[in-house]
Amino acid sequence: MATIQENNISRGVAAEIQTLDEAADFVSHPDEPFYLEAEFWVGMAFVLVVVFLARPVAKALKNLLAKHRDGVILQISQAEKLRDDAQVLLSQYERQFLNAKNEAQAILDKSNKEIELLKENTLTKLENDLNARRKEVENKITAETEKYHKEINELIGVKTVALVKEKLAAVLDNDTHTKLIDNSIEKILKKLK
Repeated sequence: MATIQENNISRGVAAEIQTLDEAADFVSHPDEPFYLEAEFWVGMAFVLVVVFLARPVAKALKNLLAKHRDGVILQISQAEKLRDDAQVLLSQYERQFLNAKNEAQAILDKSNKEIELLKENTLTKLENDLNARRKEVENKITAETEKYHKEINELIGVKTVALVKEKLAAVLDNDTHTKLIDNSIEKILKKLK
């Protein structure tokens, strides 16, 4: 069995050698013109393909690179615009911060002024209320004093009349008493007429 395989291998090697000899005979013909050789036509086809495809491929590459360049330029311009917008926003926020600080100080000053004004108004109102109550109390004291003076004067009058009656009754007798009453009645009647 090994011999069958060896025979097959030796026949395959012999066939390969014969194919190589035939190829060598085909390649080596120095007296044939160059344009009849296969390598020439393969090279020529390659050059023609490259020449015919070079323009469209170059144009496509140029367009692709131009689009890429335009995209990069657009991104750069957008980035610059964003940077400029960010600078503007930053300056606006800084101004707003300063304005807010100034506004806060103004509000604080205004609040302090309002507090002082409210304090002054409250103190003035309290003083006015205190003065009004003081006058009211003084008026009450004056009214009560006058009332008590009047009552005292009435009591003094009543006591004086009682004392005078008592003294007159002790000094006057009935006849003199009756004469005085009659004279008083006459005087009253004269005044009434």
